[in-house]
Amino acid sequence: MITWKDISALTRFLRPFFTVFVRIEMLLRRHFSFVILLLFVVNQVRADVPPPGVHDVRGYEIRDSGYIVPNPAGMQLLYWIDDDRLLFIGHKSTSPRQTAQVPAQRQVDLRLRLWDLRTNQVTVHLDTDVAHGSLCVKGQYVVFRYTSREDEEKKVGRRFVFEGLFGREKLSIAEFPKPASRRDAFISRDDATKNVGDAPKDQKRIAKNKPDFVEFNYLTCRHYRRSELPALGGYVRPLLPGEFVTREYAQDDEQARNKLPGTYWYHPPSGKPIPLKLVDKDAGIGRYFSYRDSYVLGEISAHVIISEKVPRRYGLMDRKGNIQDYTPPNGPWMNGTTHIAPTRQGLFLTSSALFGSGGYLGGNGAAGAYLLIERELKRLAAGIPSAFDISPDGCRIALAIADQSEDESSIRRLKMLDLCSKGG
Repeated sequence: MITWKDISALTRFLRPFFTVFVRIEMLLRRHFSFVILLLFVVNQVRADVPPPGVHDVRGYEIRDSGYIVPNPAGMQLLYWIDDDRLLFIGHKSTSPRQTAQVPAQRQVDLRLRLWDLRTNQVTVHLDTDVAHGSLCVKGQYVVFRYTSREDEEKKVGRRFVFEGLFGREKLSIAEFPKPASRRDAFISRDDATKNVGDAPKDQKRIAKNKPDFVEFNYLTCRHYRRSELPALGGYVRPLLPGEFVTREYAQDDEQARNKLPGTYWYHPPSGKPIPLKLVDKDAGIGRYFSYRDSYVLGEISAHVIISEKVPRRYGLMDRKGNIQDYTPPNGPWMNGTTHIAPTRQGLFLTSSALFGSGGYLGGNGAAGAYLLIERELKRLAAGIPSAFDISPDGCRIALAIADQSEDESSIRRLKMLDLCSKGG
């Protein structure tokens, strides 16, 4: 049975500890601002220190446009017109370091703009208030499809197309054609032949038996009709003029097509089809870059393993079908989504890997823009990249990137990295 004497003894024993707790509480209250500042500094130091295996490099010119590019998933909203001028969809940043999402009422400045690097001036290329838009540029041919904010506020369903050679585009109201469904995108082997010479005959037969869907080719910035495609067997997708990619399936059954792997084939303007392979892995065509006049190949997503210790294979394929291995070295940058491109200074890579080696998490982690220098990837800029494009001469990179340590809302700032600058 616990007596009052026992309680008194326990109280005397705990009293020193209680006194310490009270003093700590008083100290924290008195120096609360200092403690918060200390924690902030520690966090910033951690954010500025790259994770193990990531080496930041300085000396290359990085220029901030002062504008922000939206981040719609999978859409390219910036393109080089030539080596000095960049066309993009964006709005002006309200401050040098904007740390909050721009309120809706302040997003009225979203427009199609031109950044001239010679004068470092950004001008409005199409003076209309954009709600949503998609951009495509091939050479100097521009296609800008969008809806206006005014129409959306009035619930008017109009959509616009601004299209033509740069500086001579014409604006029109258009109804975008409905894209082909997944089922109609495939042509059965009964309706197709691998004899390219019979293409005109087969095209007529396919056009008769299949709905004539209209699609958009982001490599040429032109629309095409599915009935105009040659009957090359399986799924057919156009690339640059006269070139196609097809997919061969192990079975004709549509359900099996969705589950079983298939091989992609590149059909050059002349010659036999070429299987898209990277070592022993099936590959697909990603983007085309004019600097090397080549397509970027990447492993089919079913084969990709997100790990810094597993190679994620890439390749470059010229328009004759010659494939060059273009696989970057392994490292913490492979802990997220990656994209590559050829430049005059070598392989360029973007990574969204917020995690670093050993579970490192702080600031931007291993995310950022990298350049292969002496067989080692060096980080040019830290942050979460989205859209990017390479200038025709291979020197400049236009990049939309968000600095997580600064931008809580992952705002993508438009920047230019000059790989041929004096410091580089």
